[in-house]
Amino acid sequence: RGGNPAYGWFLEGQVLAREGKAAEAVKAFQASLEENPRTPLAHQYIGELYMQLGRVREAAEEYRAELDLAPRSAVYRGLGLALRQLGQRDSAEMAFRAGLKLAPADRELRSLLAQEIGEKGLIASDRGKWAGALEYFTEAGRVDPANPFYPFAAANALWAMGREKEAEMRIADLLRRAPDFPPARAWRDQGIRPDTTGGGSLLLPPSKPRYDPDRLH
Repeated sequence: RGGNPAYGWFLEGQVLAREGKAAEAVKAFQASLEENPRTPLAHQYIGELYMQLGRVREAAEEYRAELDLAPRSAVYRGLGLALRQLGQRDSAEMAFRAGLKLAPADRELRSLLAQEIGEKGLIASDRGKWAGALEYFTEAGRVDPANPFYPFAAANALWAMGREKEAEMRIADLLRRAPDFPPARAWRDQGIRPDTTGGGSLLLPPSKPRYDPDRLH
């Protein structure tokens, strides 16, 4: 490891991580931090390895330690994912927002943040609080305009609020941008509308738009 043992341990950790030896890699990165507590990226690597090992709470601590040294969007993303797994959804949303401020063009961060906002829309719609659901789905659509689910969900909320004309306009606009999105096509071609009696329910996709007619109608 020559005259820079911290860097030597760091390189060894990278090699072990690439070989799939997560536990051994963690020890190497920890050794690097013992030599130099400010070793760049070491806490982030440990956080990622802890996530692989299912040690999510410890992963969150490592991501926070890395952010104390150098705030980066990738670290905020990792922290947000860890917090999501821990059920700390509001804190996860804050982490994704912070990461997006540093990297506004990061599509993955946009998708993750939109999912957190959209989840609030789902909760509001399940409770029949359609005005709140509309706000959340509209914001999610602004954050992740590539995902057709959010404008479709907003149209459902508008319909539930008795604003049918606005709902139809949202669907028409969505079909211009995403003509093959099945729920919007079913709305237009089959006349399917949401059954919002007693609250409603919409399915938020974890990564790609999905459609569950049993929940929507």
